[in-house]
Amino acid sequence: MHYRIPMNLGAIMDGKDAETCSMKENIAQHLHMLLTTRMGENRFNPGYGNHIWQVEFENGISDGQWQEECKKAIEECIEHGEKRIKKTKVEVHTAIVEKEWPLKRYHEIKRRVTISIKAVIVESNENFSFSTHLFLSPMSAD
Repeated sequence: MHYRIPMNLGAIMDGKDAETCSMKENIAQHLHMLLTTRMGENRFNPGYGNHIWQVEFENGISDGQWQEECKKAIEECIEHGEKRIKKTKVEVHTAIVEKEWPLKRYHEIKRRVTISIKAVIVESNENFSFSTHLFLSPMSAD
């Protein structure tokens, strides 16, 4: 049985069962949590998380180097944090995204990172894929 993340603790306290989901959905939810957790952020497990946030604002390296560092960080966090998948292949693509806020009179520029993960589920040898976008490095221009 796999529980849906985040858990609705209010419903559980009211005596209702926790929502469940498939193993694939649970792995995807856990990968998202791994990717969005800064290494050391979890006080009960300082080794849980992703080093991507340590290179978030790196401007001294090329985009290609940054993508490789990001890919390496993701591969490491999956290897240590998600044992239910194997033969993991990670792809990372970046783009600069600009958003104009007319009422606030400024532009926001962020790096959008598209992360695609392909793997095999250990228990069933089933193919697994996951894709998400993260927005990093907020900058604004007046």
